[in-house]
Amino acid sequence: PNPTNDFLTIQANEPVHTVELFTNTGILIFKLKMNTRLGNVDLRSLSEGLYLVKVQTINSNKSFKVMKIN
Repeated sequence: PNPTNDFLTIQANEPVHTVELFTNTGILIFKLKMNTRLGNVDLRSLSEGLYLVKVQTINSNKSFKVMKIN
């Protein structure tokens, strides 16, 4: 997992339409519409733990784990 304590940077080769953040038990925390190739997601308000991030572009859907640390 990618560790962070404040912001998660999303970068893609094509515009990102949506970013979804889930708890490790599958509960959706938020859905962010971006429509840009580069953006930041503020994770400062989250508790420490493991989260799943889903990134959707026109041509692909990617998921990865993020470890929030304080």
